[in-house]
Amino acid sequence: MRHRRRTRGSTTALSGRTVPIALKRLPASDGEAELGSLFLNPGGPGEPGTSMAADAASVYTPEMLAAYDIIGFDPRGTGESAGLTCWSPEELEQARDDEQAASRTAAGRRGRDLGDRPRRCADRRAGGPSRRRRRR
Repeated sequence: MRHRRRTRGSTTALSGRTVPIALKRLPASDGEAELGSLFLNPGGPGEPGTSMAADAASVYTPEMLAAYDIIGFDPRGTGESAGLTCWSPEELEQARDDEQAASRTAAGRRGRDLGDRPRRCADRRAGGPSRRRRRR
């Protein structure tokens, strides 16, 4: 599947895996959105943002709602967006081994940074800190 990224008037072809992300758009109340779009970021970690767009009328002034399209999104792993895959310790070790092997065979290729994913997944399995409840 080919995707395009728009950057300052130009487009760049992207390839590779994609992740479905849930979006919700509340069109400007005047139908024109003369100031463009207001893209809401729920912050986080672990908070969905489509509800922010749905609740915009109770948060923003009528002038803002007339001037902007309000757009909310659910970051990966929250709300209606694609979930995260938590690996077992064995799967994680295999992924590291595979990545190291790929790095050795491709000159200059960097290994994937797994960051704190192992801790987050372990916490999630144990019902610990990474497991957040949705705010209502």
